[in-house]
Amino acid sequence: MDIVFSASPIIEQPESLLVDVGQQATLNTASFDPNASYQWRRAGISLVDDARISGTNSEALTINDAQLTDTNAYTCFVVDSTGESEESIPAILAVRGDAAQACTADLNDDGMFNFFDVSAFLTSFNAGCP
Repeated sequence: MDIVFSASPIIEQPESLLVDVGQQATLNTASFDPNASYQWRRAGISLVDDARISGTNSEALTINDAQLTDTNAYTCFVVDSTGESEESIPAILAVRGDAAQACTADLNDDGMFNFFDVSAFLTSFNAGCP
């Protein structure tokens, strides 16, 4: 009887990352197989290298000059030389904007517009502040 061992091609999962607008973001994965092929995806759509994005077919995906629109879930589809394939767990890339890009309705500066901002407005309004 032959024993067949099938191992997951991914030995390192990418980790979620928080960067500021304009910074470089790098997501990494790894395979036990040096001949493995890689395909990075954003929200399930395969990426291609361009002026800002590189490494779409390698262990490390790099996004230069990160923008708010780069915020998303990223995965990497890995195929080893035996044909075994696996998609990585999603890594969330969160790109944080600067204060000038913040929501002007965010009156309490917590990064969100919600009831607490309305409350802050009403408190100021009742105190006579314009």
